[in-house]
Amino acid sequence: MGKRVAVVLAGCGVFDGSEIHEASAVLVHLSRQQATVKMFAPNTDQMHVVDHLKGSPTEEKRNVLVESARLARGEIEDLGQLNVKELDAIIFPGGFGAAKNLCSWAVNGKDCSVNDQVKAVLQAFHAEKKPIGLCCISPVLAAKVFPGCEVTVGPSKMRGILVFRTQQKPFLSWAASTSVSMWMRLMLMRKIRSSPPVLSCATLHCMKYMMALE
Repeated sequence: MGKRVAVVLAGCGVFDGSEIHEASAVLVHLSRQQATVKMFAPNTDQMHVVDHLKGSPTEEKRNVLVESARLARGEIEDLGQLNVKELDAIIFPGGFGAAKNLCSWAVNGKDCSVNDQVKAVLQAFHAEKKPIGLCCISPVLAAKVFPGCEVTVGPSKMRGILVFRTQQKPFLSWAASTSVSMWMRLMLMRKIRSSPPVLSCATLHCMKYMMALE
């Protein structure tokens, strides 16, 4: 039986929602691993709406759940309905929506706040020791929700590898769609043994580092 995986979206479009390529890559690789996917999004207004042709904000108002339904082909639920007991893992694709609609990092940086439902869901999966996948900018959610987490945003000597240091084992974060497939295979086969593993997708170098943590 395939694993049951939640995918949390933040709208539709890289500048004000979920990054479509990342969300699609996640869904493709989950499908290849015969996972059962349920998609969720918070039923809340977007921070703003960006004209993706001009790259500038508009006066429009849009809802995160309604916009996310575009990516989900309508098969999506309010994040408030998510039941961690019915799922084996959760993944957050990237895109500015993660930093604008799931939290306020895009505006407030390290002093940001996280959407209450997003925070509750992350804490629930963490408490159940179930894998949490975070793509691109999404690791800032974990850094804000889990005490002791530290992330580096921007260039680093570690070539994009982010290690969340906690009182438990390190949580590894990485990012690039080729790595998404590797991580999902390990996650769905329960080969990742961190307690719980919190990862995000970015370079093949991270695979070697992750294996060293086991």
